[in-house]
Amino acid sequence: MRHRVAIAGLGPRGLAHLRGFLENPERFEVTGISDLTTERISAAVGQFGNIPSFADARTMLEATRPDVFCFCTPPAVRLPLARLAAEFGVRGVAMEKPLAVSLAEARKLRDVLDSSGIRTVVCLQHKYLTQMQKLHGIVHSGALGELRTVEASCRSWLSVVGVHYIDYALWIAGNRCATRVCGHVHGTEKLTNAHPSPDHVLGHWILDNGCRVCFQSGIDSPDYVPGKLHTNSRLTCYGTHGYAWADTEGGWGAFSRETEGVLAEGKEPGWADQWPGLQKPYSADFADWLDDESCVHPCNLAQAYHGFEIATA
Repeated sequence: MRHRVAIAGLGPRGLAHLRGFLENPERFEVTGISDLTTERISAAVGQFGNIPSFADARTMLEATRPDVFCFCTPPAVRLPLARLAAEFGVRGVAMEKPLAVSLAEARKLRDVLDSSGIRTVVCLQHKYLTQMQKLHGIVHSGALGELRTVEASCRSWLSVVGVHYIDYALWIAGNRCATRVCGHVHGTEKLTNAHPSPDHVLGHWILDNGCRVCFQSGIDSPDYVPGKLHTNSRLTCYGTHGYAWADTEGGWGAFSRETEGVLAEGKEPGWADQWPGLQKPYSADFADWLDDESCVHPCNLAQAYHGFEIATA
C-alpha cells in the first residue's frame, strides 16, 4: 500500500525525513511540504523537485488530506500539530524528539494521538546505525549471558541526544520498562536553548527484569570520542559472561566467552557517513506498521513516551 505524506518543517531534520520518504517510492507519496520560511521551501524544492508547497501546516493538510503527517519542529510547538493530525484524521504521525518541553505536555500529546488511533513514530533513529545493530545482535545472541547493567553516556545535553540514549538503553534491554528511577541534575545554561535541559544529568533506574541502567548526559560525561559533541556517545552492556559497547561514531567492541578472553573491536563508518541512509529503513518500517498493526515500529510513541517519563523523573 502507498501512503500519502505531508511534511511540516523543512530544517535539516525535516529534509532528512523528506529524503527517507522519497527513497521509499513504492511505500510513500509526498503530496505536500510546508514551512513558515519561504527560503526553506525554495531550498527543498530545489533539492528534491517540484513538490506542492504551502505556507502553513493547516492549509497543507486541508489541501492534501494525507495518510501520514510528519512534523519536524522544535519541541515547544508539537502539541498543536498533534491536535491538527487528529483533526484531519491521519493514520500515522512521524515526529522528532523530544516529545515536548514538559511531561504534562508530552502526556497530552500522547493522549491526543492514542485516542485518535494514530500510529506514531518518534525519530530515535540511532538504533539503525550498523554498530548499534551489531551490539543488539551480540546482546540478544546470549554471548554476554544474562544482561545485568547498561551504561548510556553522551556529551551532548539531555533533550538533544540524551533522550536518544535513554531510549536505546530500554531497547537494548529488550524494550523493558523502568520500575524505579532516581537522578541528579546541575547547570542552567542549556535551559534557554530551543531544546531546553539541565547542563548535566545523572540517572539510575531499575527495569522490570532486574537490569540496571546507569545514564549520564552533558559535558561532564566521559569523552569517548574526543573532538566530538553531539556524536560523543556510547552504549555499554554488561552481562554475566562479558561486556560489549558501541558508540555513535562507528566504534564497537566485545569481550566475552565467544571472543576467547580477547577484546574484539571494530569500526563501522562514522555518523557523517551513516546518517543520510538511516531514514530509508526507518521509513520503510513505518510503512510496515501502517500496513500491519502487528509490525510495531521500534521507535513507537509508547516507547518514546516511557523514555521521556524517565528523562523528566
